[in-house]
Amino acid sequence: MNEEYRGNMKSTPGNNRDDEGAPQLSVRPIWSLTRWPLFLLLTIGGMALTVLSASHAQIKDFKPVSDKTELAADKDKDKDKDKAEVDYWADVTFGKFHFREVLEQVRNHYIDQDYDKVIAYESAANQALAVLGKRWELVPEPYYKKMKKRSDEKKRWEGKIIRVDPRAKYVILEHVEGWNDKERKEMTDDEIRKKRLEFKERYRELKGYWKKTKFGKADFEKVVAYAIKNRGEDITTNRIWIAAAQGYLGALDPHSTLVSDKAWKESNAELRDASFEGIGALLTQRNDDIIVESPMEGQPAEKSGLRAGDIIIKVNGEDIRGLFLRKVVAKIKGPKGTDVVLTVQRVGVPDDLEIKITRAFIKITNVSGRLLGPEHADIGYVKVRGFIENTTSELRQNILSLKEQSASGELRGLILDMRNNAGGFLHEAYLMSDLFLELGRIVTVKSRTRIPEEYGARKGRDIMLPMVVLVDDGTASAAEIVASAVQENKRALVFGDRTFGKATVQQLIPPNLGEGYWLKLTHARYYGPMGNTLQVVGVSPDVDVTPDVDGTMPLGFREENLYDHLPKISAKPSRPNEALVRELGVCVKENGRAEAIHAADLDRRIKFDFQLYKAADYLQCLLERNVAMKKN
Repeated sequence: MNEEYRGNMKSTPGNNRDDEGAPQLSVRPIWSLTRWPLFLLLTIGGMALTVLSASHAQIKDFKPVSDKTELAADKDKDKDKDKAEVDYWADVTFGKFHFREVLEQVRNHYIDQDYDKVIAYESAANQALAVLGKRWELVPEPYYKKMKKRSDEKKRWEGKIIRVDPRAKYVILEHVEGWNDKERKEMTDDEIRKKRLEFKERYRELKGYWKKTKFGKADFEKVVAYAIKNRGEDITTNRIWIAAAQGYLGALDPHSTLVSDKAWKESNAELRDASFEGIGALLTQRNDDIIVESPMEGQPAEKSGLRAGDIIIKVNGEDIRGLFLRKVVAKIKGPKGTDVVLTVQRVGVPDDLEIKITRAFIKITNVSGRLLGPEHADIGYVKVRGFIENTTSELRQNILSLKEQSASGELRGLILDMRNNAGGFLHEAYLMSDLFLELGRIVTVKSRTRIPEEYGARKGRDIMLPMVVLVDDGTASAAEIVASAVQENKRALVFGDRTFGKATVQQLIPPNLGEGYWLKLTHARYYGPMGNTLQVVGVSPDVDVTPDVDGTMPLGFREENLYDHLPKISAKPSRPNEALVRELGVCVKENGRAEAIHAADLDRRIKFDFQLYKAADYLQCLLERNVAMKKN
């Protein structure tokens, strides 16, 4: 990775030291604003990088019973269910002084200096305790006494009480075995909404109790000392201090954390090329059912007869019902040329089906394109999975390649798919927006320590094809910059679902006292062309399109569902393409083909992409409108 992407921090060596002999850092940033890294949010390469406070585990870890993974991406590192997860921190040295350096970097560079230090220290302490196991939890004593009286959570609050300070207003609760066992059940969207509100209210209440304790540095150090003293032989002090730092950062906002260098490099490599050996299918989990969401076109799963909607019940004769999705994925994948037999249940078929599939090498890259098909001649479709280095140049090459493949030698229009694109480098978002814009503002970045930086489009080498953009709740960060830039500059129409709503910028800061990890710290907000921040609110599509023809819009998971996110800022409403959408809507209603294409093949193996074909209908009508305007 180029040095300027790292946002190097220099320390001034000397005799500045705190009262315990640790070197005190005098930090001077070397900025390269056009290379500010906007790191991938939530998960990247299958690894969750957002760290939540252990004390809020019961509240923060809530998820609806639904999971999804791609065998096309297939990043599960387990060779079998007994193999441990990859340990990215095994060789990293991190202790008390490294933790203090993290706090100093927060003081120097974090976007909000008014963050709640009580919650930060409490979160750090709880995360340190969590290294000992899930049974240890730090809680305010008044809150513990109140919750213990609840009959519906009796087991939740049973256990041994430990006091590291007899005068403190908090206790360590050593839970009984099975304290956190939960019944897995499928929930409706309304039930999930209700549960999310309940959890947020409990979290708000818990934070209120913590603030009354005035938990601080001294309390934190007592808890860490307890954790170190009571750790098992297999737990290092390194691990405890790393966890404490992640807990502290996680309380600032959901996107600040420590990132191991190994995880960072692996994540970038997997985005660049996520090719693998397997069957090529997208699976999802609902309750205990493993469901084929869609086989990949032209890959072994489709060729062997696997269909969208099939429920997998066995892999090579082994019953997999009740297993987590990633464990099932690990059983299905394998070397190319080898066979796997899936036993599936299919709607309308009375008996179970056994489908033998020969695994193959399946190519998955960060940017991939194809011509849409005979229904929409010479319209290109390009999928962008993330914003890593050279993404824009790869996108340009894909578009030029599609132009050469087209029947006429020219592309009539372009569909840019950024669904489930979690973001990446800010610089690449700027370059990609600039690729499609001749003029206009792209993005403005505002931090605590610098004057606002505005980025505008430049003329030259622009691709000015008529285009539409696909987004959903998984479209985040850098991808939202591109979506808002082309939408608000009236360059393209946006289709799908409201985006994630992450409008903060993180910088990767290398440590001065250690190596093998990065401090990922939120230090700026970004604003769209019309001056609005997308934080929490996201990009609203010009046309809302559900994933299924007759379905409803999924509930989704967005920034507002994360805890401790930066608040949204009031903004002026913007619907820049409203008149055009209304005009094109008349044409689509009369001439649109998405529903007809779906109806013509109801027994399809591959799931029909309704959002894609509905966007193509609007693009087709836009092309016809442009032709008519030229004639007039």
